[in-house]
Amino acid sequence: GMGDVGRHVVAQALQRHDALRVRAVARPEDMALLDAQPAGAEARLERIELDPATDGPGLEKAVSGADAVVSCIGNRQPGFERWGAAGTRNLVGAMSRAGVNRVVAI
Repeated sequence: GMGDVGRHVVAQALQRHDALRVRAVARPEDMALLDAQPAGAEARLERIELDPATDGPGLEKAVSGADAVVSCIGNRQPGFERWGAAGTRNLVGAMSRAGVNRVVAI
């Protein structure tokens, strides 16, 4: 999902790099966290609603054509271990199938 770290990573990427296009993947219930973006940055932000833990094919489409992925999968809620492991496994598989070789995990 999109939490505090993810929303700040997206905002910083858009604010610091004028030519950077950002695809932000988040579960539908977390997408509202992306509402406040730097002025003029909205056109460079693509929002993709899916659950990384359950939608491997959607995740592959989301990372396809990317130069790199910044993963902020993580939280402190009970049960995260299972959800986080599945999301990370799906992300690595999607990146492999899409030919994306660089990842930064936060």
